[in-house]
Amino acid sequence: MSKIIQPPRSPWGNFPDVLIHASESAVKQHPAYKAAKAGDGNAAIALVNNTMSEAQNLALVNLLRGHTPTLVSAHAYEREGINAIPEVFADLLG
Repeated sequence: MSKIIQPPRSPWGNFPDVLIHASESAVKQHPAYKAAKAGDGNAAIALVNNTMSEAQNLALVNLLRGHTPTLVSAHAYEREGINAIPEVFADLLG
């Protein structure tokens, strides 16, 4: 069994922990990953729908109770195109 290595995280006041919906390997091994990363919106929708965690969505709802967040997505320019995954993820969370 391999040990999961967590990246270092600097304290940021009372900012909550990150909510992970799927492992990096699950996302990168998804059949739609390469196309979604290259800018294919339909592939990104398939990827996000298949890897989004309902349990993490509920945790996010509880975390944000009483708040009105503004969702933003990072626009990553990849070698193959503009990564469609962050925008689709933000859209589906919204």
